[in-house]
Amino acid sequence: MNPSHPTLRVFGNPYRYSGYGNATRNLAKAISDSAVDAKFVFSGKDSGYSSSLAKTSRDPSVDLYIQTPPFNKHSSNNYKIGYFYWEADVLPKLWARDICKSLDEVWVPCELTKKSCLLAGFRGPIEILPTPAELPPEPSTIQIPSVYQDLALSESVFKFYSIFQWNERKGYNKLLRAYYEEFSSRDNVILIMKVNPVIHSGHGMDKINRDILKIRSLVGRNRSDLPKIFVSTDFLEKDVIHSIHHSCDAFVLPHRGEGWGMPIHDAINHKNLIITTKYGGITEWLDETNSFPISHSIVPVSKMDWNPWYSPYQKWASPSLGSLKRLMRFCFENNNNNNNLSSRRENLDKIINLFTIEKCSKDIETILSKKRFKKHI
Repeated sequence: MNPSHPTLRVFGNPYRYSGYGNATRNLAKAISDSAVDAKFVFSGKDSGYSSSLAKTSRDPSVDLYIQTPPFNKHSSNNYKIGYFYWEADVLPKLWARDICKSLDEVWVPCELTKKSCLLAGFRGPIEILPTPAELPPEPSTIQIPSVYQDLALSESVFKFYSIFQWNERKGYNKLLRAYYEEFSSRDNVILIMKVNPVIHSGHGMDKINRDILKIRSLVGRNRSDLPKIFVSTDFLEKDVIHSIHHSCDAFVLPHRGEGWGMPIHDAINHKNLIITTKYGGITEWLDETNSFPISHSIVPVSKMDWNPWYSPYQKWASPSLGSLKRLMRFCFENNNNNNNLSSRRENLDKIINLFTIEKCSKDIETILSKKRFKKHI
């Protein structure tokens, strides 16, 4: 036996309903499908997922952590690689110290995170490994989502939609302001939001309701013709999430920074119109040929006091309200008769093919075939 790659020991929690849980499942599947031998050491309650992954009897010589810092939980002499996300220009100070102390190498999903690692003083190898995603099911297998409940929507209604956690980084205030200011009840349009509350004191369901009412009051104080919105905070299974993507027209997310952005990724895989900020994560592969990037400036991080990792010394994007309104109006008015919109949808194929499980498997094989790993085989 003459293996061409070292054996991995992969740490992570694929059982969480979170971005990291999703990333761990997809990356583990890519590793399992590749020519790389791996042992998977998962935390969390096993739902049977690990039994679907390929196993090996070889002793691992490289540890891969798919998680946030710290990375020193497991002591060994193995070569250590960390894979994590970040959404601003500068890493949290504790993270910066930990990656420099604990890791030999870093794999990151995008240039934004790579630059933040370099600014932190990390001097080991840094590889950009985009997060893969499984392709959505065929449209014929998708049912009309239960999220609509009693709301009857005809095919003629233009459906803006967004999927995100309700916090400042996701730009919900700009999304609602742009929608309410740009449209009225005379427009054949609706905004559908599938949102998750932040599990933190003062940031639950009550905050979502207060924020929506505050923005409605601000924009519609002298108006009786505000356009319709529909908000769901229920837990929805993956097939229902796919059905939302399939049945809506334009995904809108004026975020301030993304580590990856799985809802954006899913919207791309469904070849929908994409209106979002081009700052970090998968948005680094978006441009005017395949989407509608919102103009933005760079400003200090703010209104994230509930999260200890964000501070004003960091910077992120501030999407332009005017740009967002213009892009939403353009997509709404030209959806059925504009070749430019059709070409942007078609151009998403190039991105879709970059971020499949199969492509990620090949990328991992390529990285682990590099000269520096020979001594770990």
